[in-house]
Amino acid sequence: MSQQIQGELQGWTVLVVDDEEDSLDVARRLLKKAGANVLSATNGREALELIRHHRPHCILSDLSMPEMDGWLLIQELKDSRPTEAIPVIALTAHAMPGDRLRAIEAGFHNYITKPLDARKFVQQLVVILVDFTDSVHPIAGADIVDPHHNQGVALNPIEVKTNASTSNSDS
Repeated sequence: MSQQIQGELQGWTVLVVDDEEDSLDVARRLLKKAGANVLSATNGREALELIRHHRPHCILSDLSMPEMDGWLLIQELKDSRPTEAIPVIALTAHAMPGDRLRAIEAGFHNYITKPLDARKFVQQLVVILVDFTDSVHPIAGADIVDPHHNQGVALNPIEVKTNASTSNSDS
């Protein structure tokens, strides 16, 4: 399994925002193993400062944090032209019915629950980003943006691996 995730996020800068040090550490380690350049913040205010200076390709944000929570962070990002197109995924222990819909309605592109499953986390993230990229570029082979230029959302199509065909044949 570890070989499958290595390099899947190569060339990506991912910002993880979480006030729980253990959750932040797990996410950082898994993302780095997948090849991502990882930035981290412990609240929305720190995140906004990092975003201004680094323009990440993707943001994973907890919802409940001190100073500025994920709900206010997503509002700030969606209200700003330079950041409105960055995919932001809620990373949260909120797993009650309706929480995912509430997060999507607030502007998050998707939702991943904590605690993170080390075997599935990067694959979940890649699937979410592929779905997001497909919605931005619905025609197969449409202009996929180079992540090094940060002009939008992109995945290197060679590095994105999904196991859909493998998992179907195993059943």
